[in-house]
Amino acid sequence: MFEAEGITPPGFQDDEIWEWEEFLEISRIFTKDSAGRHPDQAGFDSDDIVQWGTSWPYWWFPIGVAPHLNGGEFITEDGLFALDTPEAMEGLQRIGDLVHKHHVAPRGASFESLGMNNTQMIDSGRLAMAVDGSWALSWMNPSMMSVEMGTGALPKMREEPANLMVAHFHSVLSSSEHKEEAWRWVRFLATPFYQQHFCKVGLWIPNQTAMLTEEGLETWIREGIHPPNYSQFATDFLPKYGKALEFPPGYQEAANDYIGPAFEALGNGAIAADIFPDAVRSANEVLMIAKEEL
Repeated sequence: MFEAEGITPPGFQDDEIWEWEEFLEISRIFTKDSAGRHPDQAGFDSDDIVQWGTSWPYWWFPIGVAPHLNGGEFITEDGLFALDTPEAMEGLQRIGDLVHKHHVAPRGASFESLGMNNTQMIDSGRLAMAVDGSWALSWMNPSMMSVEMGTGALPKMREEPANLMVAHFHSVLSSSEHKEEAWRWVRFLATPFYQQHFCKVGLWIPNQTAMLTEEGLETWIREGIHPPNYSQFATDFLPKYGKALEFPPGYQEAANDYIGPAFEALGNGAIAADIFPDAVRSANEVLMIAKEEL
């Protein structure tokens, strides 16, 4: 699709990362209704779109990066939600506008009516770009797609790009009767040997610098799984622009009861400034109570 339009896809080097307005314009180029009209053309029918420019989901990981892209934060160093700051709400609103204002991204109902996920839509030429977690490469990779595909950095809304970084956490219970054995198991789970198996299939990105050296990359980068520029994502982009999140006590309850519903409301067309101040206030009350109970 990019080749047909003569557009160079985004990359991970600083001069290859799109500005937000550039991303919007390219998304409009790729978005068409059944008559071939684009969103900025007269007569465009937003209820009859057959091809979309982008897909940006509303669950916490894809949309949670929006505040950082716009100079804000998801969670502060103090362990509180910061989605109610002007920078954060502006970033979140820009994601909502992709669907409800610019009409370059499909509503969730569009996926349901087509009976396809983002991978199938890309593979069938119905979608040009999809925002997803890095783990999606394990099923959305060159060896499993009929179309040529690649990866690139998210568009920046302000001065700097951003990307969220999260990981599961291994630990040993203090009450364990077999602390030494448990520690040996946790240590094994942190070895390059263990990580390589999941990195090779595109599910993980290594968290050890030894696996990001020239020699280390050879142990897990695989042709047919990782696009040609993928090593730049791991070695250059993430160390420079990655934002590591720490989830405080009470996060799950606060997210389930307040933050998740706010994201869903944004996806349904609500205005960020109307929903996030109250949602964040209530969510942070949960976090502060959980902190006091520690």
